[in-house]
Amino acid sequence: MSEKIGTREYLKSIVKDPLVASVTPTSKFGVNCLLKNLDFSKDMLVVEYGPGGGVITKSLLSRLTPNSKLIAIENNEIFYKALKHNLKDSRLILFLDSAENIQSILSNLYKEGQIASEYADVIISGIPFSMFPNEMKDKILEDTRNSLIPEGRFLVYQFLVSLTVGKTDIKLKLRQYFDMKRSHIVLRNVPPLRVFETVKMKSIDLKRKQIDISSFIDTQNNVKIVANDS
Repeated sequence: MSEKIGTREYLKSIVKDPLVASVTPTSKFGVNCLLKNLDFSKDMLVVEYGPGGGVITKSLLSRLTPNSKLIAIENNEIFYKALKHNLKDSRLILFLDSAENIQSILSNLYKEGQIASEYADVIISGIPFSMFPNEMKDKILEDTRNSLIPEGRFLVYQFLVSLTVGKTDIKLKLRQYFDMKRSHIVLRNVPPLRVFETVKMKSIDLKRKQIDISSFIDTQNNVKIVANDS
């Protein structure tokens, strides 16, 4: 019998790991907003950072083609063990590890013949970037960019509570490594969710892409408030 990961398990994890992003699993509205612009008709290599209770992981597996692969990287042992116990799918490769090691994970899997390429089509992240030191954010974002195919997608969801923590807004950091396509605020989630859709930048200047203070200001053109799953 499978073990459902709910609020109790999240609370248990928070006691042991203060970097767990939220006290509740992501809602179906948040999941739909995050995944709705991906093309699931083609085979893909997808990576998920911080699958937590597996809500997005399960939705991905229900949508991915039979020949696709999903690599889920979770550094919380409670979540990792529950995911390993509950999700039995040959397309899923689960790691108890950190997103900081994405390049070595992909490289080793490719050398072992478990994946057809060491570059992902899509990387999805639910880890709480705003709680990380800037050096760690930069490493994860740069390695993520280097792990994507040309025009590969990097989708980031952050709980609005966590966006108020830390010295640098993650939107500013994302713009240094990726082209920002759009961002959404999902109100039907507890707490509300911020979703960023980005694409791999063709090249990065050695001094990094110059970002001015306007990066912090959401305009009508690139921010959408999502009150439902339409």
